[in-house]
Amino acid sequence: MKYIFTILFAALMSFSMNVNAAEEKKEAPSFKKADADGDKSVSKEEYAATGVKRDFAELDENEDGKLSKSEYSALLEEDCG
Repeated sequence: MKYIFTILFAALMSFSMNVNAAEEKKEAPSFKKADADGDKSVSKEEYAATGVKRDFAELDENEDGKLSKSEYSALLEEDCG
């Protein structure tokens, strides 16, 4: 009985760690999906809705308060690399 409990506990811990790792590394959605209103840019609000943890200001190179497709693609390249 103790052996079964140990195996179940180890399996549960392994599953828990995999779920946490997936939550920490949330992949960025495509630009088209992130641009919810279709205005060809991603606002701070739209970016926040993606759940990506990277700082918006780091990506907003021209500091206009929105991400162009080229600015947003830097995020996508990081996910792939």
